[in-house]
Amino acid sequence: VWDRGDGSLGRQSLLKQTVTGSGASGRVISTDAVNWKGTGTGQHYGCYFDLPDKGERVVTDPRYRQIDGLVYFNTLIPTDPRPCAVGGSGWLMAVEAKNCGSPESAAFDYDGDDLVGSKGDYAKLPKNKSGKEQSVGFAGKKYTAAKGTPAGVNIAGDRRFTPGSGTGEAAEIQSERVQSGTGFMTKRLSWEQLFP
Repeated sequence: VWDRGDGSLGRQSLLKQTVTGSGASGRVISTDAVNWKGTGTGQHYGCYFDLPDKGERVVTDPRYRQIDGLVYFNTLIPTDPRPCAVGGSGWLMAVEAKNCGSPESAAFDYDGDDLVGSKGDYAKLPKNKSGKEQSVGFAGKKYTAAKGTPAGVNIAGDRRFTPGSGTGEAAEIQSERVQSGTGFMTKRLSWEQLFP
């Protein structure tokens, strides 16, 4: 969201992406381009999508990787609607920061072959307005149910580590390969005003 200091903005000011495929173990999100407000005929101040499962929410901080331009986060789907009840499941998610959609390239090892970018790491979007199919990386992967609900995202090098409510030892933490990159952070990482 790029609100430009306007506190009156609502969802109608954002581009809505849709989860076009949410099977038993994979998710795909539409990839419409954000038409940024303030850039000519722009209409949007950002983008969003609704999580499709009942009660699904993001309860940990997302991680942005400049190397691939993706936002990584995990979701929680409670089995009991009471706020402090235990149990549930979740999803491991990765979306494009520029449009909230599925990654243009495979973001993680969806098919379990310990490679990122193989044919099984991609999904097809429904035909667009011009009748063309688009192949994109999966935006979501179901978290292993035996490990409980996923905790926060931790990425080190080309591995994504996801502990869960059912993991007791380090060896039980789910680890999978993510897209590697050769870039490094070169822009301002933080800012603090020393004097008002």
